[in-house]
Amino acid sequence: MNYELAQEIIKHGNNDGTLTDPSLSQLLKTNGVPKVTSLIEQLSIFDLIADAQPGKGTDGKAWIFYSLTDLAIECKGDAEKLRAALVKASSPPLNEIAQAIKELADLCDGAYINPNFKADYIRTLDEIAICFNNDCYIATISLCGKILEISLTDILQRNAIDTTNIRMIGQLIHAARENLNLRYIDNTLFDVARIISKSRNTAVHFNEGIPVTTRDQAVMVIFATRHFVTNYIQ
Repeated sequence: MNYELAQEIIKHGNNDGTLTDPSLSQLLKTNGVPKVTSLIEQLSIFDLIADAQPGKGTDGKAWIFYSLTDLAIECKGDAEKLRAALVKASSPPLNEIAQAIKELADLCDGAYINPNFKADYIRTLDEIAICFNNDCYIATISLCGKILEISLTDILQRNAIDTTNIRMIGQLIHAARENLNLRYIDNTLFDVARIISKSRNTAVHFNEGIPVTTRDQAVMVIFATRHFVTNYIQ
């Protein structure tokens, strides 16, 4: 997706009852009818454009006039929300596993999570879904590690357990196992921690002995993370 043009379409539009003429924007006019029309159609699929219909522009050419949806109006005044909406519009449909993570993010949005990191926590879950959906397995596993670290640290600190000198996921799991009676913290998490550690090494270091991160490993880590988070927010 051409983000610059997509942003211009949103910024140029309105929903005051009149249709927007794309040719009134010099940037849209310069890029031409076919390119702009294709983007308008794409944005309409994601509930950003409404009432798209043919019209004659000020330049005499046949354009697609449009209005903005309420969602687009919200995004228009919020750069971060607009970016997220455009990323969603340019991404392929979520596969079943990525969709499960997206649903988990939505579940977390309605749950109590420490407000100091809740927004980042949910954004990270959304990024896990995007990374897995685009076959970025190293990034997927690394971000799952971040979620586990945040969750475990929060659990320990809420139970007055000092985490100052605890840095690794395995150490966090061990501290939780030793000090708390939580059934969802089991031995499988140690296996997941090892996969995350190896994957992170792959991401930042060259080592011929480190195996390539696989989809199966990413799936295993995702489901372990999903199971843990579902219990964590209850």
